[in-house]
Amino acid sequence: MRRSILTLMACVILAGCGGVSGTSQVQFPSLSRPGDSGPPPMLYATVYKPPGPGPFPGMVVLHHCGGIDSDLHARARWLVGMGYAAIVPDSFGPRGTGSVCVSGRVTGMQRVADVHAAANYLRHLPDVRGDRIGMIGFSHGAWAVVETAAAVPLSAPFQAAVAYYPHCRNGLAPPGVPTLVLIGAKDDWTPAAPCVAWGQRTGDTGKLNVIVFPDAYHSFDKRRYAQVPGGGGIMHEVRYDGAATADADARTEAFLARWLKQ
Repeated sequence: MRRSILTLMACVILAGCGGVSGTSQVQFPSLSRPGDSGPPPMLYATVYKPPGPGPFPGMVVLHHCGGIDSDLHARARWLVGMGYAAIVPDSFGPRGTGSVCVSGRVTGMQRVADVHAAANYLRHLPDVRGDRIGMIGFSHGAWAVVETAAAVPLSAPFQAAVAYYPHCRNGLAPPGVPTLVLIGAKDDWTPAAPCVAWGQRTGDTGKLNVIVFPDAYHSFDKRRYAQVPGGGGIMHEVRYDGAATADADARTEAFLARWLKQ
């Protein structure tokens, strides 16, 4: 029933359920979570499609704690260039906030509902393969990815998960989705050690592969060097690392091809 309602609302917003080519601005509701009071927020998202009729595997692309920026849209276009349909949902605007890098007003756990809602949206597009949906996130968005991966069964609704420098909290269950974590050993914002421990608890690199780049900092794929504020007034270093980025991106491309294109 919930899926039918979601499909209907998406169709109304798009004025029909025909295929959407190029770039489209869409909206759909997030999903209700246990304990929520009131209706779930209405999410706004950008959908990118490769040229041609499809069907394409799909990717949910999740923003960092600063919200959606040009780098994230560039990542979506990167995925489109590899043959994936990509959806970029905004988790912060509908909740009345912008950056949460300092405030922490929205958590990765809260965004799990948004991740599922975005995947459901993609799944109902006629030119997207509903059985080949993956997710990729960066920093705060990667936190949402690992929380989602640790809470879903292997077969549905995701077939692959990629997390660039996520927060891996203690006690995460082994992922139910093949998951690739890419993180820097010098990351002082989302340290690598908890992610490595998650991999050790899982004990299966086919299910969870944690790659640690020895000289990389947080946001190693962003072309900037900065000291940026986090919660509690702590300053964190973000630094671009071209070698780590090239390695991480190559691993991501191969990983997604294995799980979403076969």
